[in-house]
Amino acid sequence: MPTRPSVEIAYHSLYSETAPVLARWEDSQYSYNVVPSRNQSSFALVLWSKELDTLAQTTMMEAARLDAEEAPQREIQKQKREKMTSVFLWRRPDREQVEFPAL
Repeated sequence: MPTRPSVEIAYHSLYSETAPVLARWEDSQYSYNVVPSRNQSSFALVLWSKELDTLAQTTMMEAARLDAEEAPQREIQKQKREKMTSVFLWRRPDREQVEFPAL
């Protein structure tokens, strides 16, 4: 028997959108969810593995933690690369020194 939870799930996740769950069937391994389509004129059935969803959520949290932890070092490396990749084209007394910034 389906339940009608008052939750939203990721739908069109490429755009970080969510959709309200209209009906849900679950067992210990899977979740089956009926959600309205984007234009509300039809429905979609969204299925997922609970085991893989848990793994994905854990992995995303670890990735976010590592990004935050490594951000200061990445910024230092970026500044070093920018400094090192500046190129002087020529240095002649009759011409102005031209420097191209890093790409």
